Amino acid sequence: MEFGKLPSVAGVDFALPDTPGATLRRLAAAPREAGTAPEILLGTARWADRSLLGTLYPKGTSSGSQLRHYAASFDTVELNATYYGFDLDRMRAWADQVPAGFRFCPKFPGSITHRARCRGVEAEADAFVDACLAMGDRLGLAWILAPEDLGPREGRALLDLIDHVHERIPVAVEVRDPAWFRDASLTGRWFDALAERHVPAVLTDVAGRRDVLHLHLATPELFLRFVGNAPDASDARRLDDWVDRLEQWFAAGLQRAWIFLHQPIESDNLAPARRLAAALESRLGVRVRAPRQLERAPVQRSLFGGD
Repeated sequence: MEFGKLPSVAGVDFALPDTPGATLRRLAAAPREAGTAPEILLGTARWADRSLLGTLYPKGTSSGSQLRHYAASFDTVELNATYYGFDLDRMRAWADQVPAGFRFCPKFPGSITHRARCRGVEAEADAFVDACLAMGDRLGLAWILAPEDLGPREGRALLDLIDHVHERIPVAVEVRDPAWFRDASLTGRWFDALAERHVPAVLTDVAGRRDVLHLHLATPELFLRFVGNAPDASDARRLDDWVDRLEQWFAAGLQRAWIFLHQPIESDNLAPARRLAAALESRLGVRVRAPRQLERAPVQRSLFGGD
């Protein structure tokens, strides 16, 4: 992910902000069935990457089999590929390759959000919604990423897009223009508008844009994009802080968390995923699926004892 990337993270204050009062009030007010356990779905940005061969998938795994291997280790994937284009049959085929319980979170196409800036896109949005629905119960949250320069003055177009689609498919929304976060009153009105529609807000924890880590939850559902800087040691401390915050939020009424790990090299997500899953299971008593360490094939020793 290039957004918020810095040449060095030395000196960056990665401390999580205080939880806004509005977030705590929404969590407390959210209806919850008695005995319902919290749900945590952990994943990454994509399953097709060469660095995963020999780390997550056995070496030699074909491109057509990689999704099956990925879905054996994670419960969700942040489906960025749909930003560049989508095909209903392909999305249905992807859904057919994963087990029950796995969820795709497809990103809205850039032709809708960035090229057209959410205006006059009803026909294409309908086609994308149809493709998402073709995934059946393997569809998680489709998510709308607003352009970095789409600010409050164009917020009506963004809300119109949300209103056009969110009754048919579950969606989440991320805004990035700094103007959304400069004025506390405006910020509050924006997240109130999402809360009225029961649409989660996307949080991105990234070094160079700490303002987008606003911690405003519009619903009792978290959609978190954690952008690491491996091999920097700050990643581990940041994940530990998130475990603490998630424990607080689930106690306050959070019901589901989607957590997507990003690293410059895709395979560098695997060890943090295992660390995060183990910590969350220990603290919350909730099963979180993460990849096991890939077993290496045994070394065949020679007749004379050499390697």
